[in-house]
Amino acid sequence: MVELLGKKRILVVDVPGDATAETAAHLLNEACERGYYVMAIHPGDNGGARAFFNLRRADFAERSHTNVDGKDAAARAYIKAHVTDTVNALLSGLADLGITRKRTWVTNVRLEVRPPGGGSTHTAE
Repeated sequence: MVELLGKKRILVVDVPGDATAETAAHLLNEACERGYYVMAIHPGDNGGARAFFNLRRADFAERSHTNVDGKDAAARAYIKAHVTDTVNALLSGLADLGITRKRTWVTNVRLEVRPPGGGSTHTAE
């Protein structure tokens, strides 16, 4: 049995007590091939085992920053239109539109859409 916990970052694999060595190896290796690493293996019922795997950080970061709510395009358009605003002002404006994004995401997008030369509103003295 394979079970995913919490945003699919933790994978739990139950190895039955009557499983052959080949079957157990296949179950455990399959998780590793999917980008997980072993956190712990505990004895289970009837001579079996329960293995806990964690998704590698880079893989989790890549999978968890997808456009889950479908509002990335609208958020990017808003940031591009207000690129000279502070990050706090951008976060507030996005919240007014019903879009929630992390500060780091907003900062990274702001840097991506910024015109050549920086687009800063500060003047030199």
